[in-house]
Amino acid sequence: MINRILFLTAFNPSKNDAGSNYTRQLLLELGESHIIDLIIFKKKDVETFDPRMRNISIIKAVKVSTFSRLKGFLMVPFIFPLFSSRFDYNILVFIKNKKKEVRYDIIYFDFSQTFLYSLFITHPRKVFMSHDVIFQRYERRNSISAFWAGISESWLLKTATKIFTFSKKDSDIIKNKYGLNSTPTTFFIQKEAIEAKAMINGNYFVFYGNWQRPENYKSLKWFIDEVYPKLPKDLFFKILGYKLPDELSAMIQHFENIEYLGFIDNPYQILANARALITPLSKGAGVKVKVIESFACGTPVIGSEISFEGIDNKYYEFMIKAKTPDDYRDSIECVSKTINEKHNFKKLFIKSYINKPVLEYLNK
Repeated sequence: MINRILFLTAFNPSKNDAGSNYTRQLLLELGESHIIDLIIFKKKDVETFDPRMRNISIIKAVKVSTFSRLKGFLMVPFIFPLFSSRFDYNILVFIKNKKKEVRYDIIYFDFSQTFLYSLFITHPRKVFMSHDVIFQRYERRNSISAFWAGISESWLLKTATKIFTFSKKDSDIIKNKYGLNSTPTTFFIQKEAIEAKAMINGNYFVFYGNWQRPENYKSLKWFIDEVYPKLPKDLFFKILGYKLPDELSAMIQHFENIEYLGFIDNPYQILANARALITPLSKGAGVKVKVIESFACGTPVIGSEISFEGIDNKYYEFMIKAKTPDDYRDSIECVSKTINEKHNFKKLFIKSYINKPVLEYLNK
């Protein structure tokens, strides 16, 4: 069955970060058998996603700025600002007019920042992809913002016909907090990650992420300040990912055993040969895709409780938890998986992890 889908996404689909990459991969799979009208919200300096598929049409690319976010908040000041950061009355009118012109089978709202549009749109099949539970993100800051975020999130989620999350833990929070049912799904695993296999036991560790995100670069800076001085200097560290801040770039130039490789289209062989991925996160919500991709490469992960959030404990042998600088030092010095152990774990993980209920639902 071919469906006509109106697809709103709060960020430009790309490989630059995990959430946007999931959107990109989902669109490419859906475009094989469905017709998609796509509305993208993107920063001014970001190149617009080009699907190069006949079935996917970008009908609107909306530029996001500080002014547009402020404008969205002033339009609906009773809603928590994260949910209004992509809201524009003119875009709402555009969507309503498009809905009159085209008989859409499904309207898909990608990321929490698009959910507010659903409040003003009537349709029998409104699908929400909740990348994070926003209440949980702000609850960790011990802020009154969590209360406001929770009230707004509850109100908006109740307008959905179907809600998807990226972990059972997030689905449980939505059920316990809001009394709503949702379905956990898994991230797509890149084909290159599945193909990557450890060939050597490299004497290096990897940091991997979108370094524009505060929780990522702050965790890396904490590691360099607090953990790195405790480590032997015959270990090497490779930093992979998009746009490392100038402050950190300048800092690591003083260390001969830390190398910033930048954004690499296929980083997975580097990850597969590493002794471990290090992710000392202290903030954030939802499943961390860098951990999923590391496991898919057969590489263990050293990280905090937050790093392993929403990931099944059956993978515990490759989940090395650390909290203090001394914990990280000890874990880094002790971690040692053979190539055979890495290959066996990789097979187990790929076989047991992947399922795609989002595609199954939309295909019906």
